Amino acid sequence: MEAGRARFEQLRLGVEEALALIEACRASTLLDALRMLSSGAPGPLRAYVVGEELVVAAGSYSLLGVSIGEGRVRMWEDWRDRLAAAARDAASAVAKRLMTITLDRGEEAPAELRDVAGKLAAAVEKGDLGELEELLKRLRSELQGIAGA
Repeated sequence: MEAGRARFEQLRLGVEEALALIEACRASTLLDALRMLSSGAPGPLRAYVVGEELVVAAGSYSLLGVSIGEGRVRMWEDWRDRLAAAARDAASAVAKRLMTITLDRGEEAPAELRDVAGKLAAAVEKGDLGELEELLKRLRSELQGIAGA
């Protein structure tokens, strides 16, 4: 029972991460996007050091680099595309996790979850952020219903 709750919690966190990344794609500047992403806990931002550079990334997509030795800041001009790719990756992970849960539960899985699982997997293949956002919000609502039951 506890393992099932943990799986649903991981799924919920993945949904929140994907939705936060999609929302950040709409920010007017990279700084605004970084603010949005750093305000949530846990946030999808990662920081790591490569050589003499501190890199801030969303998932595996670098967004900003700070040269520690030179004090220069490098920003990737395609940051929105990188955030969108990170959002698609996060949604793909959610879809895989959801498929695993629904397959493990079989007919015991709520019909609505099975329906969202199939649609989410198809939307990930298409890569349409608008459709992904709609399905992720629907999934979030379903998960809240399950948690409340």
